[in-house]
Amino acid sequence: MGGYILFAFYRKYADRVKGLVLADTRAQADTEEGKERHFQMAQTAYKKGPSAIAEIMIPNLLSPVTIQTRPEIVRNVRAMIEGNHISGIAGGLDGDGRTT
Repeated sequence: MGGYILFAFYRKYADRVKGLVLADTRAQADTEEGKERHFQMAQTAYKKGPSAIAEIMIPNLLSPVTIQTRPEIVRNVRAMIEGNHISGIAGGLDGDGRTT
């Protein structure tokens, strides 16, 4: 999501940006299915909070072996996700502004 956020920031505040570093991001925009998936995740964030997003995301971020054998890593990732404000999670997921 970092690339999407960076481009959104650049579109709004280009005069404040001297350079961009894009690493491990995609050049193309989301498909309609991808946009809908992000929108639904943003809605989940608003309705159920950061813990629900953690439940959805942890299996995508960590391998099954890590989840089973490294509970400290799972706790750290969960804490990082749950430490975010709902508006930040939803705003990062919904780049086309449909949640507002």
